[in-house]
Formats: sequence, C-alpha cells, structure tokens
Amino acid sequence: PVATKRISQARTPSTFKMSMSSEEEQVAVGYAGWYGPGKRPWSEWHKMRAVFFDFASMGKRLCDRIDSSVMVCHGSEWILRVHPRYNEFGRSNHVRGDFVSVHLVSVSATADNPISAEYVIRVPSAYYMYPAADLLGPEGTTPGKYTFDAVEGENGYLKYVPRTSVLDPSEQFLVDGDLTIEVDLRVVMDKAPELPTWSPSNTVCTDMLKKLEAADDDTADVVFQVKRGTGAKQTEETELMYAHRLILEIRAPALAALAEEYADKTPIPIDDVGCDLFRIILRFVYGGEIPRQGVLQDKARSLVIAADKFGCTGLKLAAEAELAAAGVNADNAAELILFADGASCAMLKEAAMDFFVSNSEAVMASDGYAQVQESVGIMHELLAAAMTNGNKKRAAPTGPDEGDYKLMRVSQLRKMLDSKGLDVDGSKEMLISLLEEADWGGVN
Repeated sequence: PVATKRISQARTPSTFKMSMSSEEEQVAVGYAGWYGPGKRPWSEWHKMRAVFFDFASMGKRLCDRIDSSVMVCHGSEWILRVHPRYNEFGRSNHVRGDFVSVHLVSVSATADNPISAEYVIRVPSAYYMYPAADLLGPEGTTPGKYTFDAVEGENGYLKYVPRTSVLDPSEQFLVDGDLTIEVDLRVVMDKAPELPTWSPSNTVCTDMLKKLEAADDDTADVVFQVKRGTGAKQTEETELMYAHRLILEIRAPALAALAEEYADKTPIPIDDVGCDLFRIILRFVYGGEIPRQGVLQDKARSLVIAADKFGCTGLKLAAEAELAAAGVNADNAAELILFADGASCAMLKEAAMDFFVSNSEAVMASDGYAQVQESVGIMHELLAAAMTNGNKKRAAPTGPDEGDYKLMRVSQLRKMLDSKGLDVDGSKEMLISLLEEADWGGVN
C-alpha cells in the first residue's frame, strides 16, 4: 500500500539556514505486528524531510548545533538536531570535528505522554548508507527504536557520518551545497488504526436522469407535447417529451394529476411553458437537478412561475433565491414586490420590502410603484413593515419560545417547517399558519 504524507512547511529562523520540503511524498507503508506489553499496534511508516542549506558553513565551533523547524508526523511535533562538528573527545578538544551527529527530537513527548517510536535516518542522495556507528541510547536499546519522554526527548547518532565524507563531493551527501536528511517514522498507537473503507457514491439521481433521457414511445407511458420557445418567441412547433406516470405521482403530483386526464401515451399539450423550461422541470422531477447558475439567472422568473405551477418546490425556491441574490434596487424593488406577492415567494418579497422600508423615497419615485399603489393589501403590508422597523427594539426571535412567529425572518420559518417535515412553500402568512397549526396539533 502507498500513503500520502504532506511534509510541514514551517520555516526556521534564517540564522539556521534550514528548511523543509513542502512536496507531496509517496511513502511506502507496511504492517509490522504489535509492540510491547498489552500488544499495542504500530502505526504506518510516514516520512519527514529537512534540508540544511549551505551545510559546509554551519557549525564553526564543536558545540554548535542546528535544529530544524518543527515537523508534524503522526499527530506529534518533531525536529531534527544536527551537530555539524561533533568530536568524540568532547568540547575540550577544539582541534577538529570528526563527525556529524544527527538526532531525532520529540517536541510533544512528556513524562505523562511518552512516545514509543521506531525510525530510520538517512541521507537519500548519499552514495553509501549510513550510519556506520552505534546508536546513542540506554543499554540494550535496539537501534532505531526508542521511547521519547520529557527527560529523554531525543535519540539518534553521535557519530552518524564522518564530516569529511559529508564534504567529499564523490560521496554525494551535499546537493548544491545543501544537506537533505530524511526520517521514516512509525509510532506505537493506543489502539489499532481503523481499516481504510470505501463505499460507492449514491447514483440514484444520475440513474433517474438516465431513465428520463432514455424514455421514448416504447418505454414511457406519459407523453407531453410542448411548444418550442418561450413567451413572445414561442412558436406553433412542438416537441414530444416522455415521462413515467409512477415517477410523476411521487415527485410531481401536479403533473401526475394532469396526466390522469389523458390515456396512456396520448400527447398532453403544454402551451404556456416552452421546451427549455419544461425540460428543466422534468430533470428536476427525476434527478433533483438544479440548472447551472447562468441558466438560473437568465430564466429565474420564468422558472419560479413554471415550478410553482407544477409543484416543484425545490426548483422554485432555488430560482427565488437567485432573484434575491441578484440584488434589489430602487428601480426593481416595486416590481419585485408585486412579482413575489403573486408567486408566493415569501423570501424575495421580504427582501424587496426591506429595501423599500430603508429606501422608500427612491422606490416611490420608480415607474413600478404606481402598480404597488393599486394593491391595498400590499400597501398595508408596507406600512406595517415600516412601523415594525421603526419600533424594532431587539433582535428577531429565532424560535417559538422567544416570541411571535410574525417577527421571524422567512428563512427561519422555513427552517423550522423543514425540521418538522412540513411544506416550506407559500406566503409568509401561510408559513406562520402551518407552524401555529403544528404547535396546536402537537406535530414535532
């Protein structure tokens, strides 16, 4: 198996001249049994990498050490610690640094939370595999296996490789003067890892759309005869569109009721909705498909009317939301109020009325306001909205225990209705009535 591990991109202070790779690593992993008392499992192998820039110039003194930036692996933080000039005689001998020492340091390990790990440190570009010296650690410690804690938080090799070998170009430790060190690491886990699982994606919608697209005179029992074009561009030419009575009964009762008036495979005339819109209606009925945004923007009003006629609530609300998102302004506010009222688009009407309350003079000067004045009911609603806005002392309630449904936003009313499995379409008054009935009837 192969696992992908993203290496940390944290940067160390520039004085250390060191960085880490940010590339995606393909790391070979394997299962290696259980570890120690209680038989706790090993994790998979993951890889870390640090690059020490201009290595030859590092460590002017024997005691100098260079720490990498913090790397995250298996949920814990680690650093690589390098002494460019380690000498086996210690700091008192300043003649030369014989070796490069490399240690893995756990930043996360504590006395209460030790980390048992197994690791392999290597220089991937090197001609020979190192280290050639023994691991620094307690007696009996298996090379590369160690328990990190607050006291013994680092482990590795004091004499990882002779410094002369690192600086020898023929041994290929340095690439463009930089030393790259990799660590393969696995840790003992508290519990066995969950096995990777996969489940197939849900294809119901795509399968249903395929059923619609494949429908013809032989496989369908409902035939719609739809005029081409829309509105003024509608022609007398028609197109036959096929459907299935059983699916319409479940997904579009209004269309199913229309089909009941005709015998099987008898063309049902659709005169007031063009082919393009009716095709969108059928694709929503079969697969719940919402047209892409560009189509939704161009046909939003027509879709609201068509979807409302055929009982496709989800499609209607999507088109309504697109109209509201397109923006309400002084020129279209009055027109949108009238349209939303006629089509029972409660959220769009709320947005347009909110704009009117805040910009009444500009809206009243628009061409569409004269038609608004002809509706006594809408004028009363606008007056009530203006009075409510002027007397607003607190935020609108978000639930029935906090106040009147009438003070709630339409989106909140719809959310509550949806949670109760009730219809979310209709005017605000209808939505409120449904919630009140549900309260009185004990519907949860």
